[in-house]
Amino acid sequence: MILSLLALKVVRVTQLPSYPATPQPHPYALSGDGRVVVGQFAPGNAFVWRGSEISKFKPSPDQSVLDVYVQSTSQDGSIVVGKAKEAYRYNKAGGFQLLGKLEGDIDSFAYDVSADGSLVVGYSQADTFNRAFVWRKGKGMTEIPTPAENTSSIALAVSANGKVACGISTADTTTRAFRTDFRLSELLPMGRNHTDSAANDVSGDGSMIVGSVSGEASSNAVYWKNGQIFYLSNLGRDTAVAKCVSEDGVYIGGYCGNDAVLWHGKKVIRLDSVARGWTFESVNGIAHVGKRVIVTGWGNHHGKDVGYYLVMNE
Repeated sequence: MILSLLALKVVRVTQLPSYPATPQPHPYALSGDGRVVVGQFAPGNAFVWRGSEISKFKPSPDQSVLDVYVQSTSQDGSIVVGKAKEAYRYNKAGGFQLLGKLEGDIDSFAYDVSADGSLVVGYSQADTFNRAFVWRKGKGMTEIPTPAENTSSIALAVSANGKVACGISTADTTTRAFRTDFRLSELLPMGRNHTDSAANDVSGDGSMIVGSVSGEASSNAVYWKNGQIFYLSNLGRDTAVAKCVSEDGVYIGGYCGNDAVLWHGKKVIRLDSVARGWTFESVNGIAHVGKRVIVTGWGNHHGKDVGYYLVMNE
C-alpha cells in the first residue's frame, strides 16, 4: 500500500532486524545510494545492514579489540569507517586498515568518508583536547587547521567529492560549527541569541552544511550556504536539529522535538504516522536517488523502540 506524505509517497517501511542477544539496532548513517545502513546495537557493538540480514561488524583481525564503532560509509556502502582500537577504514577487498594518530596523540576516531572512499575525516585525541584530521589514501593523516586559536576540533562530515568538511570546534565551554577546505578553516555564523552551534553534515559538492544553533534552553535547526545562516522550521518545538542532508542538498533530515522530519525547501514534513503502528523520532541518514527519497533512523513500532528504513517516491 502506498500512502501519501504531502509531496512524497511512502513505498515501504522496514523495521531493521534484530540480532540475537543484542539491543535493537540504532542507525547512524546511510550510504549515498541508499542501500546500506550502518550503526550500533549498543556502544562498541556495530552492525551493517545491506537490505536483508543484519550483521555484527567486527573488521579487526585482532581478537583483543572488543569495542568496534562504525560511523559512516562510502557511496556504495563498500567502505566503512569508525573506530576499532583507533580510527580505521575497511572494505572487503582491502581488509582492515588502521589510520593511525597525529603525532603525540593517544587515540583517534574516523567519522566520515568521501564517496569513493579515498578520504576520511575525524579526530585525533591528546590528553586534554582533540585535533580534526583528514586521511588521504596513499598520503596518510594530517591535521586540519583549527578555525581559531586554542580550540579543540572534531571533523564530523566530509562532502562526497572530498573537497569540504565540517564539524565542531570547542573553546572552554563554547562549541561552534566550522567549515574547512583543508587549507583554511572558518567558524560558521550564528544568531545573537545563541551561544553554541554544530555542523553535522555537508552536501555532496560542499555547498550546503546542516546542523543546529542553541542557547540556554532551546535549539534551532539550520543550514549554512554561501557564508550565510538560514533557519529551518522548528514546528514550534523548543528543540530541533538538522542531522543529515542528501548529496544534492534537496532534502534535509533530523528532528523537531520527538518527531522525525524532512525539510524540503520551505516545507517541513513530519514522518509521524505515515504507516500503521509506526512513529518516527529522528532521521539519521538520507539519500535522494532519482525520484526516490530513502531515510533511516530511530522510531517506535507497536510500542517497541527500533531502527527503521523508509523508502518514499516523489
